[in-house]
Amino acid sequence: MTRGSGAGHEVRESAAPLVPPGSGAAQAEGAHDEQPYARTMIGYLMVRGGVHQASYAKALEEVTGVNMTKMLPLPNIKDSEIPEAKKWMDQGSHRRLYRFSPEDFQHLEAIWNGRAEWADGGELEVGEGIPEAAPAPRMEASRVTFSPQYQPEEVYEIAARLMENMPKKER
Repeated sequence: MTRGSGAGHEVRESAAPLVPPGSGAAQAEGAHDEQPYARTMIGYLMVRGGVHQASYAKALEEVTGVNMTKMLPLPNIKDSEIPEAKKWMDQGSHRRLYRFSPEDFQHLEAIWNGRAEWADGGELEVGEGIPEAAPAPRMEASRVTFSPQYQPEEVYEIAARLMENMPKKER
């Protein structure tokens, strides 16, 4: 099984930094270094997304006998060529599928076994428990980042208007 070029489709021929040079987002000097936490998170999500893509393809292949990567146009994203993703691959994150508790996915090894042929050929692993996380960065609070910019009295006014139009039996 390979992760990639099914049906000849490719997302990109060679992976570039997350913000490609020459794009509008990269015009400012040092634009590649402005969001290190976001870049790290995106690299991690790319690698973990590849794990899930591979696990679904392996499960379907096991059930149907069809090599899904040859049947469907799966993206060929070479995470190993993207620095933000490569560091997670160096830690083996692209080969590890997690079982968060002993009750979850008790037969996971029936599907998630063998080698990561779509990546580095390393042995697939089932991780037990929640993955160890990196320390969360200390950042300034920004109320508007996670909520609309309504003042409390505006929220009460909106709620009162909604309640006026609601039939009495639902109140």
